[in-house]
Amino acid sequence: MEQSDWKSGIKKLLNLCQDEVKKTTKIGHKMIHASHTNTCLKDAYEKLGKVVFEAMESKSLVWEDEIAVDLFNKINDCRNNMVILEEEVNKIKFQDKSAVK
Repeated sequence: MEQSDWKSGIKKLLNLCQDEVKKTTKIGHKMIHASHTNTCLKDAYEKLGKVVFEAMESKSLVWEDEIAVDLFNKINDCRNNMVILEEEVNKIKFQDKSAVK
């Protein structure tokens, strides 16, 4: 009698573990799908932002929203800074080696 109780207990434990592994696997699959969906959403927001920025830049879209205007100006400032940084890096890369000390 004791041996069958022991086997029954082990069997219940194994079934419980198997059920938990199945649930964890399903959750893992859902998390992977959510990650892919989140990446897709981020890419779509980025593309939309670029389209809106270009439309605002070309004046085909006049958007008076304060947040949008601030973001537009921030993007312009960052773009200008990137141009300056690229020019400075190129000066460093291509300057005469004898001038570098």
